[in-house]
Amino acid sequence: EPGFRFMGTVVNKSSGEPIAAATVTLRREGRRRGTYSQHTDEQGRFTIDHLPDGEMSLQVRANGYLPFDQEAIEPKNTPNFDVFMEPGLKIQGLVVDAATGEPLDSYGIHAVFIERLPSADGGTEANVRRNFGAMMGGRTRGRTRGLAFASDQGGSRNDSFKRARRWGAQMPMDPGKPEPHPEGRFTLDGLIEGVYAVDVAAPGFQRTRSTTVTVARGQGVPNLPVQLARGVVLAGVVQDDEGAPIAGAEVQLRAVFNIDDNASNMFGGGAQGGRGQGSRGQGSRGQGGRGQADRNSRRDLMRRFLGGGPQSERYMEVTSSTDGTFTFDGLPGDTSFLIRVRTEGRATLETEPFTPGAGIEDYTIVLKGLARLEGKVGGLLPEEAGDARVYAIRVGAMGQGRRPFEEATPTSDGEYVFEGLEPGNYLIRASVGDNRRRIFADVWGTIKNENPQFDAALVAGETATFNPELVRQPQGSITGNVMLNGQPATGCRVRAEKVSEGERGPGDWMRRGRQSGTVDADGTYKITGLEAGSYRVVISSASGRRGATIHTETVQVLEGGSAQVNASVATGSLQ
Repeated sequence: EPGFRFMGTVVNKSSGEPIAAATVTLRREGRRRGTYSQHTDEQGRFTIDHLPDGEMSLQVRANGYLPFDQEAIEPKNTPNFDVFMEPGLKIQGLVVDAATGEPLDSYGIHAVFIERLPSADGGTEANVRRNFGAMMGGRTRGRTRGLAFASDQGGSRNDSFKRARRWGAQMPMDPGKPEPHPEGRFTLDGLIEGVYAVDVAAPGFQRTRSTTVTVARGQGVPNLPVQLARGVVLAGVVQDDEGAPIAGAEVQLRAVFNIDDNASNMFGGGAQGGRGQGSRGQGSRGQGGRGQADRNSRRDLMRRFLGGGPQSERYMEVTSSTDGTFTFDGLPGDTSFLIRVRTEGRATLETEPFTPGAGIEDYTIVLKGLARLEGKVGGLLPEEAGDARVYAIRVGAMGQGRRPFEEATPTSDGEYVFEGLEPGNYLIRASVGDNRRRIFADVWGTIKNENPQFDAALVAGETATFNPELVRQPQGSITGNVMLNGQPATGCRVRAEKVSEGERGPGDWMRRGRQSGTVDADGTYKITGLEAGSYRVVISSASGRRGATIHTETVQVLEGGSAQVNASVATGSLQ
């Protein structure tokens, strides 16, 4: 089947001049999703053939222009389409050596979007965000890169935004490889209106963030002078425990930040409760008091789980050479760093935090071998071995960028082995069936203790032994039937939530026992794998994302026992 053709031209909205090398992309979502792309020729023309029937979204990107987006394009009904692109705004400037005032003719640079301008015409922030995101993904001369909206406290997930939250708005990011800039001058274009800074880096100089400038229509092109100061050089060598050099090791220089700042961002900050004040009220977790206490306990738990040591974000990364050496240059002398080194078959090493001094500093990094863990699962029946798993959970691994959970399958006699584990403190759990929720809740319950007892302390190059007892999946259940107007309420949802007993303690937020099921064609349902305890059963209609609640009841589930909850409702009760 030949399909349909979509063709047209891309031109400058102001001058009518054709735009060459623009990228024209059609995207189709859904089950028959697909992406179809083409570049414009010297006359700004494009042709995309063999397109399927149906609606698509159109995106057009070109250097120096604002992004163009349009939804609901049907090539079958719109074979010809002309795109008029609006030229973007610019920042111009000069980069010089701060000590001599001489221009630097090779450096990396990108624009950092700090905040939007107040909207005089009532335009929505969503429109600004959409253009900003498209600008980030487009082809823009001089590399632009966004930081965050100053008012944003929970939406963006881009890497730049996370770094901004951890380090603060003044920490410059990597602007990329140096490029030629004759006489030290630069031009960054394709920008939307807003407040910007630029990040600049050159070999031998400190990575620098400029002062901010306002970019707005009708105000001319802002001129931004940037001065780069000389930086500190840090060098070292990576060796094995016998003194032989290790080539190809990943060596990261990481800026240290305070875990309290990061944990506050993860769990909500401020004294007004978990969700703060706003259009949705005062915050579902209360004001100050208990809400703040909950966040403090969670922050304390996260500190323990991350290992209690310094938390960091990657600043620079290099690979050790054939003789094991590495070099970082252009470092600020007043920032706290640590070095993390990894290579296959060796234990990851992380140095203590340090502040680079003046001149060259040499570091010798010695990487030792990995550890081995073995043991035997107690209480495992031979017929259960195929469904059994042993989990090795390394406390402190997540903060160092390592995988915190490893799993192994025991043999029929219960023996298991973990090869190539990172050294550190481990909790070892064995289970049969999908018991991860209970295991992880137990892990958090252990970590919340002031002096947690670990099951195994693994040392580089050595073997440790631990024999865990098997944890079986809970056998409790809740069953019943749901009738709607005398007929089976097929598709209705049933949710069982474990009711907390007494005061909540640190880590209880990880212990929420919640299982769900769906009413079958005969009106019955069954929820299994429940621990003993009191459960709140919520039955909701099948319509909508969550559905309307039609019945709520609290029942007690005994160890390995079954409770029953039935419901019969009429249509009127759903209104």
